[in-house]
Amino acid sequence: MTGLLLQWLHVCPIVKRIWTSSYTLYSGGLVVLLLAGFYAVIERRGWTRWTLPLLVIGANSIAIYVMSWTLEQPVSSALLRPPG
Repeated sequence: MTGLLLQWLHVCPIVKRIWTSSYTLYSGGLVVLLLAGFYAVIERRGWTRWTLPLLVIGANSIAIYVMSWTLEQPVSSALLRPPG
């Protein structure tokens, strides 16, 4: 909220490329809201059946990061293959 306030008051614009202070506050606030939402749904309500993909990615985060770089070209070329 503070980041948006700084943006609206034209004190410090939200610019991702140079990581302004308002962008840092804005993105940090979004992450805190997401964390609170996940906590409420998973821990408080007990809805855990849909969390398996998140658990797998969290347990293998380095492998997922490397695969995102190594498999980008083959996957995109398979999806963009011309018909015929």
